[in-house]
Amino acid sequence: MAELNINDLVASGEIPPIHAYRDEDDSICIEWIFPSVRIGLNIEEDETESGWHVVSKQITASGPL
Repeated sequence: MAELNINDLVASGEIPPIHAYRDEDDSICIEWIFPSVRIGLNIEEDETESGWHVVSKQITASGPL
């Protein structure tokens, strides 16, 4: 079975829900989880520690907000 990319999912109307939860350290994690990629934001009390991340088989990237 061929792996779908985000553009294929958008075109097909199969958009997964966005998940949000509070971590043990009271930070907030917001993630959009597709079959082939995970996109997320971490919101920390100290905004200098907040960041974003993208993880897939092809790329792993992250940075500050």
